[in-house]
Amino acid sequence: MTKKIIYIIYTLILWGTTLGFAQGAKGNSGDQTTATRLLQAGDKFYDQRLYTASMKSYLDGLRIAEHQGYSELTARFYNGMGNLYSTQGDYQMGLYFYRKALRSSRKTGQKTLQNAVLNNLVGASCFVGQADSGMVFLQQMEANVEHNSGYRYNILMGRGLVAKSQDQPAAAASYYIQARQYAIRAGMDSSFVDNTNSCLAQLYMDTHRLDSAILLLKKNEEWARRTNHDEFLAETMHLLAQAYDAQGDATRASTCRMEYANLMEKLHYSDELNAMKNTQYIYDANKNASTINLLTQQQIFDSQQIRTQARWLLALAIALALIIVLFIIVSAQKRQLHHAYNRLYDRSQLFLASPIQAKEAPQAANKGDHLEAHQGGNLESNQGDKQRDDQRDDQRDGQGDDQRDDQRDDQEEKAQEAAPRSLILTTEQRAALLADIGRVMGKVEEFCSTDFSIDRLAQLVGSNPRYVSEAINEGYGKNFRSFLNDYRIKEAMQRLADNDRYGHYTIKAISESVGYKSQANFINIFTRLTGMKPSIYQKISRERISIEKSC
Repeated sequence: MTKKIIYIIYTLILWGTTLGFAQGAKGNSGDQTTATRLLQAGDKFYDQRLYTASMKSYLDGLRIAEHQGYSELTARFYNGMGNLYSTQGDYQMGLYFYRKALRSSRKTGQKTLQNAVLNNLVGASCFVGQADSGMVFLQQMEANVEHNSGYRYNILMGRGLVAKSQDQPAAAASYYIQARQYAIRAGMDSSFVDNTNSCLAQLYMDTHRLDSAILLLKKNEEWARRTNHDEFLAETMHLLAQAYDAQGDATRASTCRMEYANLMEKLHYSDELNAMKNTQYIYDANKNASTINLLTQQQIFDSQQIRTQARWLLALAIALALIIVLFIIVSAQKRQLHHAYNRLYDRSQLFLASPIQAKEAPQAANKGDHLEAHQGGNLESNQGDKQRDDQRDDQRDGQGDDQRDDQRDDQEEKAQEAAPRSLILTTEQRAALLADIGRVMGKVEEFCSTDFSIDRLAQLVGSNPRYVSEAINEGYGKNFRSFLNDYRIKEAMQRLADNDRYGHYTIKAISESVGYKSQANFINIFTRLTGMKPSIYQKISRERISIEKSC
């Protein structure tokens, strides 16, 4: 909450300052200073992976640069916007802005700026399969000769990308290796070497040289973890999962795929991309409207300049005051909510500590009776229509479990309690069967399997689903689904509180590890049984552990 408020305050101040400069310094060096500061802010936000804020800074600066005809700044803003979209994997939009940047950069006559844009155009063109366009941009870049290590490295990498797009893997590998060797000799940053390793690894995977690909990707993984570069680590985990799959190593592939999913969930790529597009859409709409009404708005703007500045300052002061008030209110509410959640957590521990026991304790049964209960004997004739209905309900509960809601389970339990039934098993037979069921449910790996059902339970105890259903209904007073949920939720509670072994798991990963296919269904059942959502439970567990360690 505090970080968000600081970001909002900073954005408002930057917004108000920018507007003041734009209104009070038209046609002088103030505009260029403001645009330069916005470019620096956008670059800083980009480095910090605050992509939406970066896009807003670029667009605000672009408005000034285009209006005043600053070609160099315009090119840099468009190039930065292209980088934002390319980072999110939208290379088509990246190409659109890179082309705009190239047109503006050519007006400046600066080789370094033009080559930076051309290098981006080569990469984006190859990534969308436009090898011919990539070759054209590469040739233009080769014509703008520069004498520095970055230029030489980019030329070699560009040749490799174009060769790969033209289905020339041998040539591509040769250029990539030359680029890597050059980066090492020139003492360039290790990120250049790791970038080359990624390209080489993908090429090796395409040519079925899996061992070489995995070796390079493991080096990249080490660098990404050392530098905390989550985006590069996510890309590396994705490629490693593909390599292990191709190699037939399902265990390592699954581990890499799970870490990739966790990283992508953490990075929120889709949210950032949508937010950037919305920001750009608003800018384009405002730009079009501004063009249509330019002459009229210019007159109004000049006559109301001082009054408008005062209004913006007043609005800024009011906004800051509202933010402070809201912060105080939210902080108080958070404290109250935190106390309430702690009380719920204490109650949930009673549920966790209470053993799952049958209403009638399992007793030692005659071996012949036990066998008869498992095999059926001649008791088939004693069952009624209600018993068969209960069995069908439990069988459906054990199979399509994540597709039904909790309300249906409640209705089934009430119907089973209210309707009369003809029991098949004797008390001794039911006690023996309940003892076997208890032993099976003591094995976590069984009931945490997504394929665990009443049929599977019956198979494990050597009985049939009908007898297992009756034993659970009569012994525990609930149907199979509710019985299974108790075991799974208790196991989930233990894993959520085990920070050493499961601290890096997401809620979705926890739900899948205890047998739920639907994260939403897991959250609903967990909340119903404990009174709080899994994420809140996990947070309070960590707080309690931290307090215990500090004491």
